[in-house]
Amino acid sequence: MKLSPIILIAIVLITSQCAGVKTEKANTNADQFLIVSYNVENLFDTKNDPHNSGDDEFLPTNKKEWTQKRYEKKLFDLAKREEYERMNK
Repeated sequence: MKLSPIILIAIVLITSQCAGVKTEKANTNADQFLIVSYNVENLFDTKNDPHNSGDDEFLPTNKKEWTQKRYEKKLFDLAKREEYERMNK
């Protein structure tokens, strides 16, 4: 399965911000770091993957009417949530 550039960017941003990032509070103790995990099993792009029948309902023309705008908002909300977690640890 080929990943879209937006998914790759989201994965890189989320993992680079989560893995071992020290917060302001953690700077006093080098042993502290923040790890955040998200279930992105239902994170579908709007492209049809003929090898994955599970993504069909998330196409713009099907019942969920999954659009590029909704997909990008979901990515933005995930990134925003990660930033909140990082800043409030």
